[in-house]
Amino acid sequence: MAAIVSAIFLSAYLLIIEKLRTKFSPATIQLWICAIAALVIFPILLFTQAQVFPSTVSGWLWVISLALICQVLGHGLLTYSLATFSSVVVSLVHLLEPVFSGIFALVIFSEKLTGSN
Repeated sequence: MAAIVSAIFLSAYLLIIEKLRTKFSPATIQLWICAIAALVIFPILLFTQAQVFPSTVSGWLWVISLALICQVLGHGLLTYSLATFSSVVVSLVHLLEPVFSGIFALVIFSEKLTGSN
């Protein structure tokens, strides 16, 4: 059930971003996505977590790295690509993410891929 709901939300996200991409730049769209997500997630975080912010420099570096790599680079390129490609093509390429993750795990970390992976 969670996978179906997730697929519905991802498809809605891609369709909405595709429509917004015709009027706004990727940076503007990403700024609004991050602002809305922060406004939704921060109150939930306040009530469910004892510690909201990292307490070490290493913790902050991990948070900043995740923000830059995942949000800015990953979602930014996804938003940027919707100006050139349709949401159908982008969603099909997005389905290759687990395949590339497995290949990168094999190459970078020398992990063995089995049938269950």
